[in-house]
Amino acid sequence: MTEWHGKTAKRATLINSGFHFDGSSIGTRSNVSGRCSFVTWQVSAFAASADLKVKRPNEFVISALRVTDSTVTGNSYLRALNDQLEQLGQTFCAWPAPNGYPDVMNYWINTTAWLTRWNYAFALAEGSLDAGIRINANALIGTAKSPAAIVDQLVNRVIRRELSAADRDSLVQFAAESQATDRVLPDSA
Repeated sequence: MTEWHGKTAKRATLINSGFHFDGSSIGTRSNVSGRCSFVTWQVSAFAASADLKVKRPNEFVISALRVTDSTVTGNSYLRALNDQLEQLGQTFCAWPAPNGYPDVMNYWINTTAWLTRWNYAFALAEGSLDAGIRINANALIGTAKSPAAIVDQLVNRVIRRELSAADRDSLVQFAAESQATDRVLPDSA
């Protein structure tokens, strides 16, 4: 039995979600950390689903704008974004069935879709997608001043998970342009 706010409660185990409360006395809700054991990665079905989902085209297009903190002006950007969604196969309100667009990776991913997603990302980064869409590269890198720090900042902001040491080193070397990876870069104009 577990004490929680002076009341006795049965030990809770949420079977399929992977959350497990270890049965220790947790006291107040503000003191849950460290006493509540989350074993999500031990649930085989949850662990096996890693990287099996992919963003639908509209989620991908909008999240790329959001993660790059893009600014949009005028109305021309709407046409550019709609064109991207058409190329990726997901225009607004165009799915004929009432169940909505599919929510499975295999429907959205093939070689053409990957290439279109990469081209969209490159066009967004280069500022060639539309005159009304701009990213602020200086805001993306924050206070990072070395190639290594810039890579770490961008990986944290865009990918949101750690890279393997080899992948990180490759990106840092690329960003350093064959120079010292910890050198301080000059401020951009």
